[in-house]
Amino acid sequence: MIPGFNETMRNKFVDMHNKHRSDLARESQASKMRKLVYDCEIEQTAYDTALQACETTTFTYRKYLKYDENLHVFEKPEGVDDVIKEAIDSWWSENSRIDGEESKNSYTTSYNISNFANMAWDTHAKLGCAAVNCYSGEVNVVCLYGPKVEKNEKEIYRVGELCKDCNNYESEGASSCGNDKLCAVSGKP
Repeated sequence: MIPGFNETMRNKFVDMHNKHRSDLARESQASKMRKLVYDCEIEQTAYDTALQACETTTFTYRKYLKYDENLHVFEKPEGVDDVIKEAIDSWWSENSRIDGEESKNSYTTSYNISNFANMAWDTHAKLGCAAVNCYSGEVNVVCLYGPKVEKNEKEIYRVGELCKDCNNYESEGASSCGNDKLCAVSGKP
């Protein structure tokens, strides 16, 4: 367990992520957008990653992660709730860089939308997040997403009838479509 991290913070991270994913699924007709589940093991890796980011200005450690990563650095944070919301909103706002509706669900490095893509990738099943106070006074917020995906020139989410392809996840457990129009998978996410 991470010092100072609690269930309220975990719920805020996962609820805000799933709210954005639900809105995207409804607006863009995503046919197999998964509901993210919070994972405390991934949280520990996010914490370790955020600590490492405090200690180095180079991010060579990142390429060894087995998860996709979002990092936001706050120089003068207001409070924990603000840090969580601001980091998530900042990552999600990258979708405004995408030109044209036909490009909304495609990942290309030239768009510079990796944080948005990590949040929106329909096959991501789990996330874990951490916020770490660095000695410099900065706060690093890290969210990690699994399973890791190869992104370049790939589809972020499949367009089609809402929840139509939730059955793609049945090998992992029973899948269903909730009121949020996200695919919930019972069993091993």
